[in-house]
Amino acid sequence: MASPLPCDSLIVMERIKDICTSRTGSRGLLVALITLACLAIGHGYMLQQKTDLLLVVESEHIEVIQIFWKNSDQSYSLERSVRAGIFPNKNVYRFTLPSYARYDSLRIDPFDRSSHYSLRSLEYRIAGKPVLLLDTGDALQRHLEEKSGAYLEKKPSGEGLLIGSTGNDPQLILSVKTIPLFRKGYAGVLLCVLGVALITAFLLLSVLRSHRYEYFKNGTIKRRLQVGALLASCFLTVVIPVALPEEHRLFVWLGYVVLLTAWLYGLSAYLIARPVPVKQPMSGGRRFSWLIYSVPGLLVFTVYLLAFWPASMSPDSLDQWGQLLRLKFKDWHPVFHTLNIWAVTRFWLSPAAGAVFQVIVLACSFGWALSRLARAGVTRPVLWVTSIFFALLPVNGLMAVTIWKDIPYSAAMMILSILLLEIAISSGKWLESRKNAALMILVILFISLYRHNGIFPAFATPVALLFAFPTRWKNLTVILLIALGSHFFVRGPVYGWLDVERDNPLDYIVEKLEKRVLKKVDSFFSQSDVQPDKKGPTVTSKKPKQHRPKFTLTEVVLFRLDSSSLLWRIKPLDGHYRRVDYVNLWGVARQDEFKIRYITGNKYDLHESPKVPVLTEWIYSLFERSKDDPYLFWMWRPAVYLYFLMFSLFIFSARHPYKIWFVIVPVVFNSAPVLFFASRSSIFRYHYSILLTAVVLTLPLLLSTLSHPKERLR
Repeated sequence: MASPLPCDSLIVMERIKDICTSRTGSRGLLVALITLACLAIGHGYMLQQKTDLLLVVESEHIEVIQIFWKNSDQSYSLERSVRAGIFPNKNVYRFTLPSYARYDSLRIDPFDRSSHYSLRSLEYRIAGKPVLLLDTGDALQRHLEEKSGAYLEKKPSGEGLLIGSTGNDPQLILSVKTIPLFRKGYAGVLLCVLGVALITAFLLLSVLRSHRYEYFKNGTIKRRLQVGALLASCFLTVVIPVALPEEHRLFVWLGYVVLLTAWLYGLSAYLIARPVPVKQPMSGGRRFSWLIYSVPGLLVFTVYLLAFWPASMSPDSLDQWGQLLRLKFKDWHPVFHTLNIWAVTRFWLSPAAGAVFQVIVLACSFGWALSRLARAGVTRPVLWVTSIFFALLPVNGLMAVTIWKDIPYSAAMMILSILLLEIAISSGKWLESRKNAALMILVILFISLYRHNGIFPAFATPVALLFAFPTRWKNLTVILLIALGSHFFVRGPVYGWLDVERDNPLDYIVEKLEKRVLKKVDSFFSQSDVQPDKKGPTVTSKKPKQHRPKFTLTEVVLFRLDSSSLLWRIKPLDGHYRRVDYVNLWGVARQDEFKIRYITGNKYDLHESPKVPVLTEWIYSLFERSKDDPYLFWMWRPAVYLYFLMFSLFIFSARHPYKIWFVIVPVVFNSAPVLFFASRSSIFRYHYSILLTAVVLTLPLLLSTLSHPKERLR
């Protein structure tokens, strides 16, 4: 016969049982969320321990570079190396090296052939802190040792080195000393965090056994949710990415998968099944509530404008400014946006007028979106939290004061998503109103005119609605035809009347693709060229073979994935990337002076004139920190917002019997062309509409109070 448990053990068991009951289910959720925060902190700590090698290279050709590492007892090998492509122009390349390995020497193979390019600077970071910075030709020449036919030559300007080679395997040696992350300490931190998190996840899952979640006994619903959580967890381990040690990688990866699956399943089940009071959709709201929800954005963005007076202006902004001064318009940058700036500067010829216009548009459109969500049954606390978060997010403040077409374009995309949500909630009845149809036509027209690629999300949306609501085909056809007609009327007769010079970047991309295809076709059928000779008859000579580095299929795929990494990866790919453009803000150091720049050099006598310089410095330091900080980098990753948006749409669709999948169509068709046809650079503003749409919808959809899902789940 088993001996009775001690009194203390009985108390602990009763406490655990109490946590797992419905009366204290919120406590279990709170504990689980706290543990999730601990896991994020532990993961951020481990991300900080990485070792980075950053190279600034200026090249005229496509080259291949390879980095090797070893310690004193090892020799260089392919297993301890990373390989990447070098692309034309000046670019930054980052190579992440294993922090847990002990090594004291790096070998840089700058080419795989005889060639040359300029190395402008080399930076060696450990745990995010610069340990070695070589940004002059003298410093680089002192620390780099030439091997195997490589030679170094200082540039006349003193900025960097010219690296060249006369051999097939040039090598440069850099002596380093890594501060190793103690393996037992690494494993201890990882296993401790995972252990505590798994225990709390178990308590969270135990909550599902209470009567509140009894309808999850439906086997089909439960299995679908579990399989979905498992697949999503495997995907997240790749795109986060999770930190894995050199040893026992599979074991640690499985631990992450189990943990993330438990979290996703438990959190999804809680959000889907939570009891809420029933409210009818489209119940109406205050007439000027949109203005109230706009106040946080208006106040905060005004502060940003004072810090970056008169506005932030890139070369694109200055090109448009010159057009409106000369009244000669060119359609390389959408003329519709240039005309907007021209209109608002008729009363005040200053870039500040354009910035004020953007501040009002961005803040008021977000406030209007929240007021529509209020009519759909979202509670005021949720709306206010969303409004304040939107205003305080530094990304929005910096974007609001930059004269770019992407700001009004992204605001229009956000409004279109709200209209699609209203169509979904009303099961298509929203389309019957002529007023609503006119509003949708206007929004679609703005989207198609503010950006050249806006035609994809603008006109793909009505087509998607035809599949979702085939019975509303008459209303949707009218909307589509009027929007198309208006678009071509503006770009045709109106632009002709304004004598607009036609120069569309989409035409340039198509022409470039056609040239590539024709070039490849010609190479199959011709091995020689007929070249005219001025002094005699034409002669036929074979083409000189031009050397192009050989890339494996994996490397080619990685190069293409890198150009779109903002869309799918939470942390950027290491090594295989060209650059990431954030906002138009940078610093310039000259001798003992450091100046913050946000207006590109120009001939219009426009220069930085901040009203509050101290605030400018503080925002700039926050911006620089946020790009690499393990706790702030997420704000510049559209993938983060995209995944939260997808998760919120999934939860909402599971709770309510509405067709809602098409809400994500505009942002998908906006970013998909960038995914397939963009350059190798990652440009944040191209995907700003994802951020706005996700911020305005995620929390309201997760905490929606439209209806109770119990009957549907049964």
